[in-house]
Amino acid sequence: YHCHWRGCSKPESFGNKPKLTRHIHSHTGHKPHACQYPGCERAFVTKEQLKNHETTHTRTKEHICPVCGKGFAVKTALTSHMNTHKGTKPYICDICHKGFADSSNLSKHK
Repeated sequence: YHCHWRGCSKPESFGNKPKLTRHIHSHTGHKPHACQYPGCERAFVTKEQLKNHETTHTRTKEHICPVCGKGFAVKTALTSHMNTHKGTKPYICDICHKGFADSSNLSKHK
């Protein structure tokens, strides 16, 4: 199974149709798995992504931003957050080329 989406950077094949379907969702922005935590509006392509996200609501936030004091459950989230203080925008929209400090803002934009 191959992605034929124009401009797709994933030339490899997918082992089955569900994997291709999940990949296509990354192009369309369809995210059927929504977080049910009160006040959270995040949604994800896969159940696994949702499960990983849900831990951010329940785990101890031991990774603290030295600039603003915001806490994060995982170090990669803090690393991504630091882009907001540095002004770095490494996540680029493949349609309009606008830059974002973290991947979640790029996802919301799409």
